[in-house]
Amino acid sequence: MRITNNMISRQVLSNLQRNFQSVASLQNVLSTGRQFQFPEQNPIAFTESLNLRQEIAENRRYQRNISLGTTNLELTESTLANVNDRLQRARQLAIQGANETLSGEARNAIANEIEQILSNVIEQANSNFEGRFLFAGDETLRKPFEAISSGGSSLGVVYRGDFGDRLVEINQGEFLPINLTGPGAFFTSLNEIRSRVAVTASTPLAPQLAAVDPPLAAGAGTFTVNGVAISFDPATDTLENLRDSINREVDTAEASIDSSGRLVIRSLTSNDVELANGTSNVLEVLGLYHRVEGGAIGAGITPATTLASLGITGDALRIAVGDEEFEVDLAGATTVGDVLTAINSSGAPVEAFINGAGTGLTFSATRTVDSLEITSLRKVFGSTALAPGAVTADTTLASLGILNPGILQITNDGALTEVDLSGAATVGQVLSAINSQVNGVTASINADGTGLDLESAFLSGSLSAADVGPSNIAAVLGFAQTRSEDNASDFAVTNSGTVDETQGRNIFRSLSDLVQVLRSDNPASSDFDSVLEAFDTDLTTIQTNRSIVGARMNRTESALDRFQAFEVFLTQLLSENEDADLAETVTQLSTQTNVLNAALASGSRVLLPSLIDFLQ
Repeated sequence: MRITNNMISRQVLSNLQRNFQSVASLQNVLSTGRQFQFPEQNPIAFTESLNLRQEIAENRRYQRNISLGTTNLELTESTLANVNDRLQRARQLAIQGANETLSGEARNAIANEIEQILSNVIEQANSNFEGRFLFAGDETLRKPFEAISSGGSSLGVVYRGDFGDRLVEINQGEFLPINLTGPGAFFTSLNEIRSRVAVTASTPLAPQLAAVDPPLAAGAGTFTVNGVAISFDPATDTLENLRDSINREVDTAEASIDSSGRLVIRSLTSNDVELANGTSNVLEVLGLYHRVEGGAIGAGITPATTLASLGITGDALRIAVGDEEFEVDLAGATTVGDVLTAINSSGAPVEAFINGAGTGLTFSATRTVDSLEITSLRKVFGSTALAPGAVTADTTLASLGILNPGILQITNDGALTEVDLSGAATVGQVLSAINSQVNGVTASINADGTGLDLESAFLSGSLSAADVGPSNIAAVLGFAQTRSEDNASDFAVTNSGTVDETQGRNIFRSLSDLVQVLRSDNPASSDFDSVLEAFDTDLTTIQTNRSIVGARMNRTESALDRFQAFEVFLTQLLSENEDADLAETVTQLSTQTNVLNAALASGSRVLLPSLIDFLQ
């Protein structure tokens, strides 16, 4: 084949171009420190670099999430530690306040410090980071706790946040809560009441209540939740309407319906939810109040049924509603209707009615109370024709027509005591003599001020009082009677009332309770014992929550260490994949430069001078 000058020229130029390209490429590698910049330079390595860089970016995102979570958890833990210190101080003050030798002023000073501690705990519970409240759940821009006060004294708090967990992704598909909700952090238990009666939530209430056994009847009108009046008509409204009305009108309680169709009302404050009948008794009918279901005492009982036909002699009952006690005199009752009237007009927040089966009586509270109990009361209710207020401790016996006090016989639980009242001149002296001489009997002026009441501390026997000889004290003051019946057993209502309720306990309530105990006139040691027990429970709750937060912090620290180590590994792989070996590249550049110079030298000998001149 014939080799022409043109062919030699093209070959020389092609080789020179290739050599120049190699030198330029090596120069670029040395300048950037990378083996390639564009996909076409090394498609496989370029794809691997993209994958590695994406993995590094994701790794760093997880690290940012973990750092944010760790900061929140550290702030949460420090807040709980501060609250723990405040509670320890409050507990010390409670022990100090229980000292019976302390004056009222000293206890009041302790109460003032407890109020300051309560305010500080509320401030701690409202802690925020970068404008976001730590204990507000998902409502991070809303202050979670608002103080409830009355007369300048704090009564606790209402929770304004929600119950949501703030989650951060610390690994693919792995989420960690980085917060504690306010109730979760500071409440041992949330007060919650569930209705006894389960219904279909979307169907009007009245027909469903009428169909249960025994049938129930709820009236239309109003009831109250934490003092807020709510209207309801069971003939047209459903349980869902009832729930929605409560949630719309009341911001201190939350209503829901559980899976069985029962209404649940939960307090959003540090105090228990307060429910009360109004013109509607729908909450009572649904069974949200304490109720004593009496046993069977007969069949087909109506208000006109006589007590004699049931073998019952009316005596007396004591109705204990929470911390209050109400006494009901049934001595004049002859029918079941009389009993119901006496109970329902006693002033007790209780409604008594014949059960649906017509076999006995049921007692239901008409508002939320801690307990409901019906017990027998061995009490002689003084009943006279005297004007109300006529009998006081200073009233003289002579002014009441008692001219010869004489001897009084009182029998209590089988023991007879004779009280010599011949030296008594006033009603107060009669009271003093009876209370000091008769074991287990307390005498007092009745509520109307018309006579004397006698009450026995023993429920296993009878109580009676009678005048001896010419004495007429018992007759005039209305306690010449006998009480021996056990009406709680007769009416089969000896069991305690029950309600499906979770008792609310929390730090704020414990501190408020301690303030009230300290400010009371005569605090009992049992009151301080209750507060100390509550503090111990609260401290356990704080320690448990600190453990939860600590475990989460350990998890985030471990995850952060793992991701940081993984980033080092990924960075090393990326470096190996795309970074240049500078020493090797310098050697290659030197070699390629020599090759280029050789190519130029050889080309100058082969090509024509005119061409060489042109190239130069």
